[in-house]
Amino acid sequence: MHEENCGICSEQFHRDSEATKLMELGPLCPTCIGMLGRRDPEKFLTLEEFEAALQRYPAPVFATDEELHRQEDAVYREFGPDYCYDYYEATAIPRSELE
Repeated sequence: MHEENCGICSEQFHRDSEATKLMELGPLCPTCIGMLGRRDPEKFLTLEEFEAALQRYPAPVFATDEELHRQEDAVYREFGPDYCYDYYEATAIPRSELE
């Protein structure tokens, strides 16, 4: 479990999953995840959908940020600097699979 500041409200919260990270916003607290889902449920998960996804997928693909960076470095060394592979995007779970 990590102590983080929310990318929207800046409040500190306990992050126990990589799932709370939204690409450009960074980690989000449950309150802001719920607010985004209520504001635009077509674009964002509701808090209920998010909590159900955490139950179904409790562990992150990479145990630590360091593990993710090691994998990215390995890809960079093998394929060169022009190869771009976004592991966050590649490991994202489509919303249709959460239903």
